[in-house]
Amino acid sequence: MIKFDTGLAAGTEVARLAKIASLDPAKPAGGNQMHSDEFAQRMGFKGALMPAPTLMAYVTELLISVYGEAWFDDGSLKLRFRRPVYNQEQILVKAQFKEMKEEAVSSSVILDVTLEKSDGEVAVIGEANCSVAVP
Repeated sequence: MIKFDTGLAAGTEVARLAKIASLDPAKPAGGNQMHSDEFAQRMGFKGALMPAPTLMAYVTELLISVYGEAWFDDGSLKLRFRRPVYNQEQILVKAQFKEMKEEAVSSSVILDVTLEKSDGEVAVIGEANCSVAVP
């Protein structure tokens, strides 16, 4: 878990996670054909699209490393899916400090989150919020 203090400047990157987006061939995505190369290519895409819940899981993995166990008790996340991410595409999830709202026992730490593709295109944007103990 990252220690936050009131002197952290807005826009400061606090964490990043590089991964290869990957469909699990043993678990078809609920029968949605957009997650198969054949159908997605017929629809004009380069290949199988990654399911939104999988992309959200990648963002959540990063947020757990930032907020620690507090994420499970008090975390919230808003995401907007802007561009497709394809199976086996290199991605980079980043979190930047946005603001801290101080309260009596804890502080609400708000982060801007992005999921970028290898070409730098931002595929997912959002905001995470979680209360953390004040040191």
